[in-house]
Amino acid sequence: MSTLETNSLSQVAAELQNEPEQFLVFERFLPAADIAEICERFGFKFRERIYSPVITLWMVLGQTLSADHSCRDAVMRLNAWRVERGKTKVDTNTKSYTDARQRLPEKMVAELARQSGRRYQQMAKQGWQWKEHTVKMVDGMTLTMPGTPANQEEYPQKISIGTTHH
Repeated sequence: MSTLETNSLSQVAAELQNEPEQFLVFERFLPAADIAEICERFGFKFRERIYSPVITLWMVLGQTLSADHSCRDAVMRLNAWRVERGKTKVDTNTKSYTDARQRLPEKMVAELARQSGRRYQQMAKQGWQWKEHTVKMVDGMTLTMPGTPANQEEYPQKISIGTTHH
């Protein structure tokens, strides 16, 4: 039985919290073939390079799980992953990684989330149902990003001001 069938993402992430490869735990949950297929479906063209959409997406997702959320740490973890597989280290300058993150299309990432959610729901055992209903769960994970004018324009913060009744 594979880890995918027996462990949830949070369990695997917790087990790998201090491992150098921790950020690539998503390799188990978002297979490279799925990411490549979505890239093709959306017409996202890219050159074959170290920071492919597959590696970049795994790094971005894992960076959110890491205690050190820095790009520098993400690149160091990539180097540990590469060395373990007999590949050469990449330059520790984070510019290539941050550029690659900017190239990831948001709609591709959203579709991958929907696709993987459907797949794992289909894989769920019938015994996991509650009174014959599929249990839905929402993860409260949040991401942060700099409050630059461009980010504020793309992702405006909705501020609700309560009304005071006298």
